[in-house]
Amino acid sequence: AREVARDRLRVTERQEKEVAFVEIRAELQAPIKLAGGVVDEVEREVSEVEKQVQALQAKAKGKSSSEMRLLADEVDVTLNKARSVMAAARTQMDKIGEEFGDRYKADIQAYVAVETKPQELKMGRMDIRLGRVKNI
Repeated sequence: AREVARDRLRVTERQEKEVAFVEIRAELQAPIKLAGGVVDEVEREVSEVEKQVQALQAKAKGKSSSEMRLLADEVDVTLNKARSVMAAARTQMDKIGEEFGDRYKADIQAYVAVETKPQELKMGRMDIRLGRVKNI
């Protein structure tokens, strides 16, 4: 009799959780879509830095070291801007789902991780691209 009562309780809790999670998923769609837009903005910044570095490499042959240092400083400013935009995007992506509390936190984090995986992969590639730009 106790097992039957526990099973009924589990079934009820699971059904409540499923209903609540459907609503939560619907509410999470907008922030996830917004995160995709932020990642696109980061990609534009990274592309801009890469273009500056390519131009810097082309100009390198006829410039003195002091002129090159000035050009490199300009690239560093753009690089730091791109890194700050990337950090802001990561922070925004990390905050997705925090407003729903601790009750379904593990399930929400798992759902958000699956839904934002493409953006996370893009961010990882862009981080590598920025590292390469810094080294050049």
